[in-house]
Amino acid sequence: MKTAWTKNRNADSVRSFAYRKGKFMKSKVEFYKAFFEELEKKGFGVAQPSSPDYVVDIQFKGKAIKSPSAYRYEKGIVKNEKMKDVLWKTYAIEDMLRDEVYLGNMVRGKTHSAMHKGEKRHHVPRSEWIVVQGTHEPIVSRELFDAVQAVNEKKIQEHKKKLEKAKGHLKRDNLFKGKIFCGDCGITMGCNVGNHNSKSYYCTNYRENGAMGCVKKYISARKLEKAVLEAVQIHLKIFLESRNAIQSRNKDAEIGKKRKVLEREIKDLGQKEVQYQQKLSSIYLDYKDKLLTVQEYFMLKEKYQATLAELEADSKEKALLLNEMQEDYGEDLELSQAAEQYAGQKIVTPNMVDALIERIEVFAKGRIHIVFRFEDEYRRLLEKKSDMEQEVAN
Repeated sequence: MKTAWTKNRNADSVRSFAYRKGKFMKSKVEFYKAFFEELEKKGFGVAQPSSPDYVVDIQFKGKAIKSPSAYRYEKGIVKNEKMKDVLWKTYAIEDMLRDEVYLGNMVRGKTHSAMHKGEKRHHVPRSEWIVVQGTHEPIVSRELFDAVQAVNEKKIQEHKKKLEKAKGHLKRDNLFKGKIFCGDCGITMGCNVGNHNSKSYYCTNYRENGAMGCVKKYISARKLEKAVLEAVQIHLKIFLESRNAIQSRNKDAEIGKKRKVLEREIKDLGQKEVQYQQKLSSIYLDYKDKLLTVQEYFMLKEKYQATLAELEADSKEKALLLNEMQEDYGEDLELSQAAEQYAGQKIVTPNMVDALIERIEVFAKGRIHIVFRFEDEYRRLLEKKSDMEQEVAN
């Protein structure tokens, strides 16, 4: 690490973001002071300095220090109302606890890029940072700062040991990665790895901000997998039974007669569409040959196009009805193909989740809501079955 000493009177121009005047974050400095006051009162060894408990203690129990985003909104620096109530994030606290700017030092060269060499921005080893000491008044003592770094380093080493130990266990896939969300606040849920590589999901908003962020919730991966498997199998069972019932009904002779009638009607509509396409071409040629005035041409064009649109809509509607009367109805649906593949499966797999599930929402008290893919296909098929049963009843 390169170190320099300075008392430059223009130090304001190079100070860290948290020390700039005017349109910036006074809240970081206020928070940092309050944070270290709490550490001194409680003892920095009581808990990990960046834990949510400290954030809750300082921000919500009388301190009321706004997060940098909320502070910028309050001062009019940003206009997005989403920033108004943004809470402090754990990672922001962790970064602050390692920042020497609060010791009165200026640190530069943490990242580097050289676009002319094709070198993208990347982090630089700490030993290569440039540290200019004494650029401004410190707000925390070197002793307390070093003590907190020691606590953090201990936590880092403990985490590394756990990771090394976990390498020896059989790895379980995170089946619901990118699919599982908190049903109360909407944030993506985090995945925690416990003993024997067991997994569980939790609301990251609650973990970082306590009850001010969200409602406490936790669900083990095994419990979630079991619930998802049951829901998927029920979903597929209803779909396949409904599809098979429709197919069976479509084999009836009476349905066969209706199919033939529809086929003829669709054919007739197609012939009429061709005729009106020809009429459109014909009136254009008449207009070019000055057999029609501009007003006459546009009046006929609008009339023929409106008729064509009606014919196309009618043809489309009849084609849909004809499809629903086919003996193999539903076989071409994407959901039908996925249902054939995963119905009856005894375990949840990544492929099953990707093929069938859009998102999973976990609410307080363990309530789960699953949003399936191909909902439109599923709904149309069930409506068709309901209409069929109603028709039979009448």
